[in-house]
Amino acid sequence: MIDFEEDSEEARKINSVISSDGLHASKILEAAGLDGTLRRPDNTLVIFDEIQRNPRMFTCLKYISEKRPDVYVASSGSLMGLALKSGTRAPVGCVDVEYMFPMTFYEFLEAANETEALFILRNGLWERYEKISKVLEYRLRQYIAVGGMPKPLSIFLETNDLRYARKEQNNILSIYEQDFNVHLEDVELTEKIRYAWRVACTLSGERNESGIFFKKIPNKRADDFYVAVQWLEDFGLIHICPRCLEPSGSLAGNIDFKRSNSFKVFPLDIGLRMAKCGYEPDFSIQDTVNNSLWGKIIEQFVHQQLYIDSKERVGVQPAYYSWQYHGKSYEIDFMIANKFDTIPVEVKSSSHFENKSLEQFKKQFFPKKIVRISPRNPGIVPPVWSLPLPATQSVIDFVNTDPCAYS
Repeated sequence: MIDFEEDSEEARKINSVISSDGLHASKILEAAGLDGTLRRPDNTLVIFDEIQRNPRMFTCLKYISEKRPDVYVASSGSLMGLALKSGTRAPVGCVDVEYMFPMTFYEFLEAANETEALFILRNGLWERYEKISKVLEYRLRQYIAVGGMPKPLSIFLETNDLRYARKEQNNILSIYEQDFNVHLEDVELTEKIRYAWRVACTLSGERNESGIFFKKIPNKRADDFYVAVQWLEDFGLIHICPRCLEPSGSLAGNIDFKRSNSFKVFPLDIGLRMAKCGYEPDFSIQDTVNNSLWGKIIEQFVHQQLYIDSKERVGVQPAYYSWQYHGKSYEIDFMIANKFDTIPVEVKSSSHFENKSLEQFKKQFFPKKIVRISPRNPGIVPPVWSLPLPATQSVIDFVNTDPCAYS
């Protein structure tokens, strides 16, 4: 493995080859250590880490793919760093690009060795859910505090101490702030991005239909900040949840792309959001939490699971739906696509709730199926299908299930 952030001999040799011979695939591989001593280069994996520090090496991946197909090559690095390097050409058609997301709650359960609970969730064995519900509730609150970033999560599982995980979360947030300075030369844009990032964490899940994110900034127009929001989304630091124009039909064909008018914004990871907002590390573990605040935190959790799952399998990120009826405003938290239709998803942070929006939605649109995610145990009262919060990642499978198969 060659790490371009380290001043290693291999990294210096590669830089020298690129300077003298250009993007010569075989010579670069020789400089990386594939110098003929390995008899089977097709059984060797060469890894270029932090490749954004050497953007011409990113371009060279194309030539390695074409000239040396006998060698397996993998690279990793910052999307932000690569995209903002002038003169960098992406090796289109020659490289398989994989995007990394924070770990999901199910992956957290796997790392925590909660094998029985994970088996029940993944296989939809809902008749056995009550047996594991207390364990899942406790683990869910841990996940909300720690999030899905691998290093903080690993530290927590090793130490069982939220304070150490929080320290690493703050390190990650600090690195993001530094990257804004390193990769951007426009000082004004940098400050807008900083502000948009803070607002995204603070107002996570709020609708922007009235420009509420930025309208209170003196002497600034809200439109000035949409570039900053788009920048943060492009580089994976926030997720935009667009508005669905209609509550039926194809979700992909019903998205409101006028994002300056209607969207929600969520930071990439719930644990980083908790750290950025300055919540105490054990905030989510406490027995009593502010109901309105806890509701926004739970909505962030649900969005993160749906968003990652949609990228992995469905290909259509969750949207939301809002509408006016007789002068009153209503909202469905998320809309997702199943095989045939668009399914409304309502999120509740408490077992005791009223839902005027959902009741109005049923009266007005007569949906065949609605998913409610809440702390309650699983169950069906048509057309509402209920899933417990820890089972959020099973929503896509759930909405494609025959109700008669549910038990």
